[in-house]
Amino acid sequence: MTITLGTTTTELRHRIRLVHATTGQPITPVAVAPAPLALGWFARVVGPDVIITATTSDAGSAARPAPTTVDVVIVDGALADVLALPAPAPDQPPNSIRVALGAPGPPEIEVPVAPVPMTLTVVLTGQGGTTPGTGRTVAVRGTSGTTIALPETATPGTYRSTARTWTADHHPGDLRVDGQSVRKVAVDVTRADTRIHVVDPT
Repeated sequence: MTITLGTTTTELRHRIRLVHATTGQPITPVAVAPAPLALGWFARVVGPDVIITATTSDAGSAARPAPTTVDVVIVDGALADVLALPAPAPDQPPNSIRVALGAPGPPEIEVPVAPVPMTLTVVLTGQGGTTPGTGRTVAVRGTSGTTIALPETATPGTYRSTARTWTADHHPGDLRVDGQSVRKVAVDVTRADTRIHVVDPT
């Protein structure tokens, strides 16, 4: 009697990574939403990546159908609240992004995720640290030369941008007071408003 043993091979099919559109850094931690996959297909998280693998056998039957999408869940709910996530499908879990895999699809899939509109608030005080720096022109200049104005609010010495999506061009940016460069600033992408205190250089 002859017994033939097949060889089983596990192949990497997709590596998925969510990337913050402002910082360029991977969004972590993430999880894979439970979903039935065809026999031989597996999804797991390794560091910031979701790994999709397929196991085949030279003694097996016809190839099983490949998954077309996978739901990647942002585990940190507070972080998910300050991300502009696409509208979910009815069967999609909260705080998740449905990633299309395609057929066969690219092995490396990077999904940029933009933040919600955020504000930057600058509290400007005089050299003594008590007198508010009023009547100044405050702005943040990006690497491309574009500027974001921070007009003075009803509170003297407090300057705030409009709510906007901050891109990598202004992360960080050059804070300027009356045209004078003061320091590099960046929004805290984990909160809707970033407040910083600066001594008036003028």
